[in-house]
Amino acid sequence: MSTLSIPSDFGYVVAVAGASALVVTAQAYAVPALRKAAGLQHPLFCIEPGQDPKKIKYMNAVRAHSRILETYPGFLVTLLATGLTFPKEAALLGIAYLIGVCGYAASYRANGFGKIFQGVGLLHVFDVVAGFALQGGSVFSGLRIAGVV
Repeated sequence: MSTLSIPSDFGYVVAVAGASALVVTAQAYAVPALRKAAGLQHPLFCIEPGQDPKKIKYMNAVRAHSRILETYPGFLVTLLATGLTFPKEAALLGIAYLIGVCGYAASYRANGFGKIFQGVGLLHVFDVVAGFALQGGSVFSGLRIAGVV
Protein backbone atom coordinates (compact mmCIF):
# COMPACT_ATOMS: atom_id res chain seq x y z
CA MET A 1 0.00 0.00 0.00
CA SER A 2 1.39 3.39 -0.95
CA THR A 3 0.92 6.56 1.03
CA LEU A 4 0.24 10.05 -0.14
CA SER A 5 2.09 12.77 1.68
CA ILE A 6 0.32 16.10 1.74
CA PRO A 7 2.32 19.16 2.80
CA SER A 8 0.69 21.08 5.64
CA ASP A 9 0.55 24.22 3.50
CA PHE A 10 -1.78 22.36 1.14
CA GLY A 11 -4.40 22.91 3.79
CA TYR A 12 -4.67 26.52 2.67
CA VAL A 13 -5.51 25.30 -0.83
CA VAL A 14 -8.19 22.99 0.52
CA ALA A 15 -9.65 25.79 2.67
CA VAL A 16 -9.85 28.16 -0.31
CA ALA A 17 -11.39 25.44 -2.48
CA GLY A 18 -14.04 24.87 0.18
CA ALA A 19 -14.64 28.60 0.57
CA SER A 20 -15.07 28.89 -3.20
CA ALA A 21 -18.01 26.50 -2.97
CA LEU A 22 -19.58 28.86 -0.43
CA VAL A 23 -19.17 31.76 -2.85
CA VAL A 24 -20.67 29.84 -5.77
CA THR A 25 -23.58 28.71 -3.60
CA ALA A 26 -24.24 32.29 -2.49
CA GLN A 27 -24.29 33.40 -6.12
CA ALA A 28 -26.69 30.60 -7.02
CA TYR A 29 -29.08 31.70 -4.26
CA ALA A 30 -28.82 35.37 -5.27
CA VAL A 31 -30.15 34.87 -8.80
CA PRO A 32 -33.67 33.65 -7.90
CA ALA A 33 -34.10 36.46 -5.37
CA LEU A 34 -33.20 39.05 -8.00
CA ARG A 35 -35.49 37.40 -10.55
CA LYS A 36 -38.35 37.49 -8.10
CA ALA A 37 -37.67 41.12 -7.11
CA ALA A 38 -37.70 42.09 -10.78
CA GLY A 39 -41.08 40.42 -11.24
CA LEU A 40 -39.76 37.99 -13.85
CA GLN A 41 -41.22 34.52 -14.32
CA HIS A 42 -39.11 31.44 -13.80
CA PRO A 43 -37.06 31.00 -16.99
CA LEU A 44 -38.26 28.67 -19.67
CA PHE A 45 -35.80 26.81 -21.84
CA CYS A 46 -37.69 25.98 -24.97
CA ILE A 47 -41.46 26.30 -24.58
CA GLU A 48 -44.08 28.95 -24.12
CA PRO A 49 -46.40 28.90 -21.09
CA GLY A 50 -49.61 26.96 -21.68
CA GLN A 51 -48.09 24.35 -23.96
CA ASP A 52 -48.80 20.67 -23.64
CA PRO A 53 -47.91 18.78 -20.45
CA LYS A 54 -45.24 16.66 -22.15
CA LYS A 55 -43.29 19.78 -23.11
CA ILE A 56 -43.70 21.21 -19.63
CA LYS A 57 -42.41 17.95 -18.12
CA TYR A 58 -39.44 18.15 -20.49
CA MET A 59 -38.72 21.72 -19.39
CA ASN A 60 -38.87 20.62 -15.76
CA ALA A 61 -36.40 17.80 -16.42
CA VAL A 62 -34.00 20.19 -18.15
CA ARG A 63 -34.12 22.61 -15.23
CA ALA A 64 -33.63 19.85 -12.64
CA HIS A 65 -30.62 18.55 -14.56
CA SER A 66 -29.25 22.06 -14.92
CA ARG A 67 -29.52 22.63 -11.18
CA ILE A 68 -27.59 19.45 -10.48
CA LEU A 69 -24.86 20.55 -12.89
CA GLU A 70 -24.71 23.97 -11.21
CA THR A 71 -23.91 22.44 -7.84
CA TYR A 72 -21.91 19.37 -8.85
CA PRO A 73 -18.42 20.94 -9.09
CA GLY A 74 -18.77 22.49 -5.64
CA PHE A 75 -20.03 19.20 -4.25
CA LEU A 76 -17.03 17.30 -5.59
CA VAL A 77 -14.52 19.83 -4.29
CA THR A 78 -16.04 19.92 -0.82
CA LEU A 79 -16.52 16.13 -0.69
CA LEU A 80 -12.87 15.48 -1.52
CA ALA A 81 -11.56 18.26 0.71
CA THR A 82 -13.65 17.21 3.71
CA GLY A 83 -12.66 13.61 3.06
CA LEU A 84 -8.99 14.43 3.60
CA THR A 85 -9.70 14.93 7.30
CA PHE A 86 -13.06 13.23 7.86
CA PRO A 87 -13.34 10.46 5.25
CA LYS A 88 -16.24 8.49 6.74
CA GLU A 89 -18.25 11.59 7.58
CA ALA A 90 -17.62 13.03 4.11
CA ALA A 91 -18.77 9.78 2.51
CA LEU A 92 -21.98 9.73 4.57
CA LEU A 93 -22.68 13.39 3.78
CA GLY A 94 -21.99 12.64 0.12
CA ILE A 95 -24.53 9.84 0.14
CA ALA A 96 -27.09 12.13 1.81
CA TYR A 97 -26.37 14.78 -0.82
CA LEU A 98 -26.91 12.33 -3.67
CA ILE A 99 -30.17 11.03 -2.18
CA GLY A 100 -31.37 14.62 -1.81
CA VAL A 101 -30.44 15.56 -5.36
CA CYS A 102 -32.27 12.51 -6.70
CA GLY A 103 -35.38 13.44 -4.70
CA TYR A 104 -35.17 17.04 -5.87
CA ALA A 105 -34.84 16.04 -9.52
CA ALA A 106 -37.66 13.49 -9.38
CA SER A 107 -40.00 15.97 -7.71
CA TYR A 108 -39.05 18.82 -10.06
CA ARG A 109 -39.73 16.61 -13.09
CA ALA A 110 -43.09 15.49 -11.74
CA ASN A 111 -44.36 18.66 -10.07
CA GLY A 112 -42.49 21.65 -11.49
CA PHE A 113 -40.64 24.47 -9.76
CA GLY A 114 -43.28 25.62 -7.32
CA LYS A 115 -43.83 22.20 -5.78
CA ILE A 116 -40.37 20.69 -5.39
CA PHE A 117 -40.94 19.78 -1.74
CA GLN A 118 -43.84 17.44 -2.50
CA GLY A 119 -43.42 13.67 -2.17
CA VAL A 120 -39.83 12.57 -2.69
CA GLY A 121 -38.97 16.25 -3.06
CA LEU A 122 -38.78 16.37 0.74
CA LEU A 123 -35.47 14.55 0.30
CA HIS A 124 -34.13 17.82 -1.15
CA VAL A 125 -33.49 18.86 2.45
CA PHE A 126 -30.75 16.21 2.56
CA ASP A 127 -28.69 17.74 -0.24
CA VAL A 128 -29.08 21.26 1.12
CA VAL A 129 -27.97 20.30 4.64
CA ALA A 130 -25.25 17.89 3.45
CA GLY A 131 -23.97 20.47 0.97
CA PHE A 132 -23.56 23.13 3.65
CA ALA A 133 -21.96 20.60 6.02
CA LEU A 134 -19.44 19.62 3.32
CA GLN A 135 -18.66 23.28 2.63
CA GLY A 136 -17.91 23.93 6.27
CA GLY A 137 -16.05 20.63 6.59
CA SER A 138 -13.83 21.43 3.64
CA VAL A 139 -12.81 24.80 5.07
CA PHE A 140 -12.15 23.21 8.48
CA SER A 141 -10.26 20.35 6.84
CA GLY A 142 -8.02 22.77 4.98
CA LEU A 143 -7.29 24.78 8.10
CA ARG A 144 -6.58 21.58 10.03
CA ILE A 145 -4.16 20.32 7.38
CA ALA A 146 -2.45 23.71 7.51
CA GLY A 147 -2.10 23.37 11.30
CA VAL A 148 -4.25 26.44 12.04
CA VAL A 149 -6.89 24.48 14.01
